[in-house]
Amino acid sequence: MGGIQKLVTVVQSGLAWDLKDIRNQRGLTLEDVCDKLRWQQSKLSRMEQGQQCISQVDLGALLAIYEVHGKERQRLLHLTERQDDPGRWETYLPEAPGPRTFFRLEPEATALVATQLLFVPGLAQTDDYARAVMKAGYVPPEQIEARVAERMGRRKILTRIKPPSCRTYGSGLCPPREPRTRHSTTRST
Repeated sequence: MGGIQKLVTVVQSGLAWDLKDIRNQRGLTLEDVCDKLRWQQSKLSRMEQGQQCISQVDLGALLAIYEVHGKERQRLLHLTERQDDPGRWETYLPEAPGPRTFFRLEPEATALVATQLLFVPGLAQTDDYARAVMKAGYVPPEQIEARVAERMGRRKILTRIKPPSCRTYGSGLCPPREPRTRHSTTRST
């Protein structure tokens, strides 16, 4: 019998992934960091795999070594308070630093299911279609090109060596429409 096993939450795994990503970006090994902190390597390894909660004190020590400051430091410290939360998908925020949960988890997926009632699912969209959807969805014009590029970049998952199985469901029969305003009754195509 295995006893009680704590589920890893989206928030906890996100914090763990962020820490490992930052360490790798700094070119540091587990050994480098653990020697500076006088920790067993297994402690940091468990943290980075989401198998152990990370205290604010431990996170503060890691962020000092990684030289993470400002808003990014505050964002990560806030995640330590939320480790037991079930997690939520973040809304797209172009000014948000670092990886976002959805974009972190999707490349590791072995199967994808996308359901859209009114549009072609995101992974199946062309850049022109995605651009039209965003215009119709009131995405600020200055964000559209960056978001289209990011959506098209996500499609690489379908052409990797071992792509996930992918099923999409949706009508997708009608092209996206330009939004109507009170002063306009015509739609552009």
